[in-house]
Amino acid sequence: MSALTFGIRKRYKFRSAGPLDQWHPSGSEAIYAVTYKANALSNPKKHTVVFFGETPDLVRQGEAIRQGHQRWWTELGGMKDELFMFCHEMPGSSQYERMSVQKELIADYDPQGNT
Repeated sequence: MSALTFGIRKRYKFRSAGPLDQWHPSGSEAIYAVTYKANALSNPKKHTVVFFGETPDLVRQGEAIRQGHQRWWTELGGMKDELFMFCHEMPGSSQYERMSVQKELIADYDPQGNT
């Protein structure tokens, strides 16, 4: 399974969960990144972040996360199968800790879905 690292001031390793439409959530407390490939043909490995989120339970909230992002993306004219999911698990973390990392990453990347 592949991984990406996000963050400018501090680096966070996110494991690939694959295409969002095929994602099978596992784990609990986490920060997650929803991405797409802006230049899939010329640069197929480069992902552009469209949203950073946090959750106390990936499994319980997985379907709502998937549906919400797919609906938002298709309303913008995208296709459901263009989105990918990456997760940075934070076992035992508090919501404050996860939100701090989320806010830091949003400040670093300014993803379209977080505005």
